[in-house]
Amino acid sequence: MNKIIISIGILSNLCCQPDGTKYELPEKAHWNHLVDNIQDMKEWMKEDMSQGIIDSAYAEYYIQWLDEAEDLTIKLYNENK
Repeated sequence: MNKIIISIGILSNLCCQPDGTKYELPEKAHWNHLVDNIQDMKEWMKEDMSQGIIDSAYAEYYIQWLDEAEDLTIKLYNENK
């Protein structure tokens, strides 16, 4: 769960330079970062489940929702090309 919260924090800083000024990424880069982050979160959840850090029932639930989020992201990207 903490990794999910950390990931959201990372996403919020995605378009900022080290000095805090904002810059715009190309739209495709936003979609790629979103899919990459979802895939990372799924990997973390699977690893946490295998190490016993999180109950497998909760992990499977989160992974299911992350799979749906990934599928929806790809679908929306393809519709907006």
